[in-house]
Amino acid sequence: MRLLVSHLLAALALFALPARAATFEPLGFDQLTARAEQIFVGTVTAAIPTRTARGMIVTDFEFADLEGVKGEVAAPRTSLRMAGGTVGRNTLTIPGAPTFRIGERYIVFVEGNGRVLFPTLGGPQGVFRLQVDNAKSRTLVLDYNGQPVQSLPAVAPPLARPKEASPRAGFAAQQEAFTKEAFVAEIRKRLGVAR
Repeated sequence: MRLLVSHLLAALALFALPARAATFEPLGFDQLTARAEQIFVGTVTAAIPTRTARGMIVTDFEFADLEGVKGEVAAPRTSLRMAGGTVGRNTLTIPGAPTFRIGERYIVFVEGNGRVLFPTLGGPQGVFRLQVDNAKSRTLVLDYNGQPVQSLPAVAPPLARPKEASPRAGFAAQQEAFTKEAFVAEIRKRLGVAR
């Protein structure tokens, strides 16, 4: 009877897990840069789902064509282990948690790879997708949601009350999106690394 109850509780816990959303501490660009153990540019070449010894579904995302920005990057390939994925008929999806697409190129800020469920620093905040702009022969930086990065990520201040909001808010001049080279240069500038 005890064994049946323990299996039933384990099954209920497993079904309840996907309903939870992952939340991450808001981080600004300086915090991302300073706290990251590793920052690299790479292309996702594979996503290999598996189960850990404890039964959790994880996916190892393999990256190639690497460019190290901070920390040691194992060349010619490196991988990130993230919670979630599909093994057989079982899928673990965690709303709000970042993931990667095979064939896409990213700038990734990493902390705790192999030790934590989501090694991208700040969750999706530490993932920037690169998009080639053939018309202008450049590569643009997009945030995790696919929006062009036009200013360096900052921790949002507390929301102002409507009466305190500036009437000119939202009418600022449109900034040019960061190119990969300019974005990486900003990271290196914060790290005090010349290149």
